[in-house]
This record gives sequence, C-alpha cells and structure tokens, in this order.
Amino acid sequence: MLSSWGAYVVATGVLVAAMSPVFVGVLSSSVIGSGFRYLDGVRSVLDSLRPGMTVSFSYGYKGFPGEIRLEGWGLTFQSGGANVSFPSHWFLPDIALVPGTSYSAHLTGASVEVDGSG
Repeated sequence: MLSSWGAYVVATGVLVAAMSPVFVGVLSSSVIGSGFRYLDGVRSVLDSLRPGMTVSFSYGYKGFPGEIRLEGWGLTFQSGGANVSFPSHWFLPDIALVPGTSYSAHLTGASVEVDGSG
C-alpha cells in the first residue's frame, strides 16, 4: 500500500511526464523568439556600417542553444531544425557567430569583414 508521500511522488511523476512535451515546445519557442531578436540586432549593427567605421558586437551568452550564420547577402539564425533569415545591406563573409563571443566588423568596399576575439 502506498503512503500519502508515495502517492504524491507518483502523481508528480505522472504530471511531469504528461507536461514534458509542453515544456519542450515552450522552451523551443522561447529560443526561436530570442534568436529572432538577436538576429535582428546583429543585422541592424552590420547594416549601419559606413566606410571608415568599426563596430563591436556580441549576442546571446555562452551556451545559448543556437547560432547566427553570416553568408553572402543574408543572415540566418539556426537552432535545432528551425531557421530564421534576414537579408543584409552589405555582402557578408561566410562565418558562424558563436553566442557570447565579441566580434568587430568594418566595411571593405561593399563587403563586411568580421573578426572575433573569442
């Protein structure tokens, strides 16, 4: 026979198991929402570049579950199987930006050059 404490533990376990798909969906939506905002911020920084100007930027934090990829005329946030993309005003290098890492960027002609400080 189960004690009241044992019944509580079993009921809690059943509730957590039943709710875990909901928790995963909420976490995934939260990551995509944050990634969208980070992507828009990085795009705004890079699109605001003018000749002779150097900017420093970073996004997210070390361990953030997603990355921003610069490539050609666009930027993409990738996390799991989800992607969000924006066009860029300038031609971008082919690079994956690591969350929580500082970068500097400047224009060379109509192309952006990005350097990371790790």
